[in-house]
Amino acid sequence: MAAALKTISNSHMSKLSHTGIDVESRIVIVGMGVTGLSVLRYLVDLGITPVIIDTREQPDNLQQIIEIQRRCPALEFATGKKAINHVCDATHVVVSPGISLKTPQLQHAREQGSVILGDIDIFALQATAPVIAITGSNGKSTVTTLVGKMIEATNHTVAVGGNIGTPALDLLSDPEPDFYVLELSSFQLECISHLRPAASVVLNISADHMDRYESLQEYTSAKLGIYEHAQVIVENGCDELAQSGTQLNQTQTRIRYGLSDDTGCSFRTGFIEGQEWILMGNQPLIPCSEVALQGRHNISNSLAALALVDAVRLDIKTVLPVLRQFSGLPHRMQLVSQTDDIKWFNDSKATNIGACQAALQGLSEPVILIAGGDAKGADFSEFATQVSKYIKYLIVLGKDAEKISTAFNRLVNIECVDTIDQAVLVADRVADAGDTVLLSPACASLDQFKNYQARGDAFVQAVQRLSA
Repeated sequence: MAAALKTISNSHMSKLSHTGIDVESRIVIVGMGVTGLSVLRYLVDLGITPVIIDTREQPDNLQQIIEIQRRCPALEFATGKKAINHVCDATHVVVSPGISLKTPQLQHAREQGSVILGDIDIFALQATAPVIAITGSNGKSTVTTLVGKMIEATNHTVAVGGNIGTPALDLLSDPEPDFYVLELSSFQLECISHLRPAASVVLNISADHMDRYESLQEYTSAKLGIYEHAQVIVENGCDELAQSGTQLNQTQTRIRYGLSDDTGCSFRTGFIEGQEWILMGNQPLIPCSEVALQGRHNISNSLAALALVDAVRLDIKTVLPVLRQFSGLPHRMQLVSQTDDIKWFNDSKATNIGACQAALQGLSEPVILIAGGDAKGADFSEFATQVSKYIKYLIVLGKDAEKISTAFNRLVNIECVDTIDQAVLVADRVADAGDTVLLSPACASLDQFKNYQARGDAFVQAVQRLSA
């Protein structure tokens, strides 16, 4: 067994040589989150001893770092604001997605010749099975999960992760799966040089993370990097910002999809005898009414998933039952309750204005919207004008409640509250039969909650208490 492991290790080390990494390299991992921890485990298993740092004094995974140090005593770690200075003499810096590449010490390290990379590049050098890469402002997790389930339906093995669930490096196994499906954030895409996806998609683009990017253009550019080395470019024909906008090279092909009867889209929607269908070319696949995912935006997500499966040449007919069965992920247009003819939806994952807008546009009933949190620098003025027609009553809370209220002033009825519990009570008071209550915050959750899941759970519990 030891000899076999050594052979595998040598093979992986050989691939890492493309980055200049060897056992003599001084590698600094920046960030002790789930990504940084996965990089640390991977390198230590290869016999490489990096340094791992975090600018927080007490990062969540510190105890796990200490446990790894017990079996690798040479491992160094540092925490606190000054820990970032360790990158200054590094040959390689592996940057976690939450760390901006504009950090002065990282820029200085690059100028001094350090190689800056992310976990996705390390993964890309090791993986030999086809990779399907998915990004976008909204819907990434839904489409990533949906594609994974579709591949399973074709009796192929698949590993799903990246920005969702399992970090990419933890997906690597021997033997490999038939396919990898990766959700990738704009932060991860800032650090890719070696990724060569079999198929890539940018689902959509709307303003997000404006507290990290100087402009929408800079954010869009990071997203579109997913197309550069893809064999098949899958494009949303209804979102101009999300399209590659470049000529294909000789090895690339393009598949377009869209909520449109435009025949330029290989996967589209169209009406047959008064009923809307999902079509592949002119071939009807499934009535839109039979798709289990809620909301118009999820028809678009279903089209994207079908296009990606087609891009890797799997049988479309085999995967259609998945569309009838997969009703979505928690905290994404999750139907929590339907009592007194009032529907309650948990869409806590809507952490930006584009996600909230998509949720509102996908509903036909009058909406009592619960929104607010950390807006991440987003401008709500245009958003308010665009979506106010869908909103019967707006309930706002959190760090940027005043900012949101100002944007919606005189457009809708508004009430400010301090907690999710209060928001649910207000919604219950103002909702009439036939209304929909929607938690779709359009903001991050970290001002009041550990994460969007905790926010969604608090909402679900508050709704459940109404009928207790």
